[in-house]
Amino acid sequence: HYLPLSMSTARPRKAPILLVGLLLVLQALFLFAVFPTVIVIDFLIRPEAHMIMFFPEGGGFVAPEVEVESLQTLDILFHFPDATITIPGNEVVSVVFSFLALPVLLVGLLFLASRRVAWVLALLMQALILSLAMVGYFNFRHPYIYLVMGYSIFMVFYLNHYEIQASFRTLRKSEPPA
Repeated sequence: HYLPLSMSTARPRKAPILLVGLLLVLQALFLFAVFPTVIVIDFLIRPEAHMIMFFPEGGGFVAPEVEVESLQTLDILFHFPDATITIPGNEVVSVVFSFLALPVLLVGLLFLASRRVAWVLALLMQALILSLAMVGYFNFRHPYIYLVMGYSIFMVFYLNHYEIQASFRTLRKSEPPA
């Protein structure tokens, strides 16, 4: 379909592109922070988990033995000399979102540089994040999944806004008369 002449000659505004780029960078920071935040909060609220396990009185650092309890639940056990700490699988799965932070950050930087491929990559990243969030939702139901899904859904709608699409759309050239 062709754009009306008045719209095809207008220059796209930079503010929406800048906003999407910044929102993608913000999403990358959020995705990177999900795993450490979930683990630290869980570690702090557990009565059996104390920092003294890592740093004994004689000095040094105690490295725990790590064991995956079962591949079905993805529970990870940390065996210390004095105790064992179990990290539930719903928190372990959050590491997947931390690994997605770098590609989302790169797409956000591409968006800020107004690269043509940025819009398609941004939608692909949102689809990947939503797919993984759905797997996490149906298998683990941790509260951070709702935040990840909500932000990605917002980004999909905003990326499909006309002004954003028009900035990256290739305008068709009119064919020469025969």
